[in-house]
Amino acid sequence: MAIGERIAKLIEVKGMKKKEFAAVLEIDQSYVSKLVKNENEPSKSLLKNICRKFGVRREWLEHGEGEMFVRRSAAIIEQLASEYQLDDKARRLVENFLSLTPENREMVIKAFENAVMLMTRKPDEELTREEMHSTLDAELDARDAALKRGATTSSASIGSNGLKRKFGNGS
Repeated sequence: MAIGERIAKLIEVKGMKKKEFAAVLEIDQSYVSKLVKNENEPSKSLLKNICRKFGVRREWLEHGEGEMFVRRSAAIIEQLASEYQLDDKARRLVENFLSLTPENREMVIKAFENAVMLMTRKPDEELTREEMHSTLDAELDARDAALKRGATTSSASIGSNGLKRKFGNGS
């Protein structure tokens, strides 16, 4: 089966018309017609877009190998990436976060919340005691997790200079 036939099969399985398929991909219907007739070869970026928007496995679309659709969880991540215009780095971040244990996810969430809090506060605002403790707790949790994974103490430690930068000289 040629790539055009696989695109036609995808349109059929999705219960769409060529016009609807073209609209989702933001391409002309006439171009879709030429693709399904194997009169035009799709670009790599179009293939990637088809895979992302329709949850299709690239191997199937390009070579007819394996299942047509990606696993459900991967399809959801691809849908999020497409909807929120995530680049590959951000998509991998989401995948990595979801692969963490619930305990490690909670540490990442705390660290993220603290980072957002620190980035969004006004320069002249002082951190409250609770904010300082929360930030320290998140950093210590991250350090402990890094040490458990075998990171070196220097790469996992906060260091007094980092604390002074965040919280001032302690006076």
